Amino acid sequence: MHAAAVAAQADYLVTGNTKDFSWDADSAPYEVLTPDEFFVPVDQAMGDLVDLVAQKMSDYWVKRSGEADLPARLVAAGCPEFAVRVRTHLQRHM
Repeated sequence: MHAAAVAAQADYLVTGNTKDFSWDADSAPYEVLTPDEFFVPVDQAMGDLVDLVAQKMSDYWVKRSGEADLPARLVAAGCPEFAVRVRTHLQRHM
């Protein structure tokens, strides 16, 4: 993953495995973030867009499988704080 991020000249690497990227942050070619560290500020900056995407994803999963517990899926994926935000967005449409 490191080689790909360097080759792509990435500014950020989003991973749930931050312990494998623990070198000196000042010399790293990119910032390593957990999913919550990335997605929570996205929601803060573009909440309307997150709201729209959350609703579309929910609709997709309901049509595909009959249920869509996006917050539970986000918690399982290591995004508990973002999951709370998505739950709040989805509750606005109920």
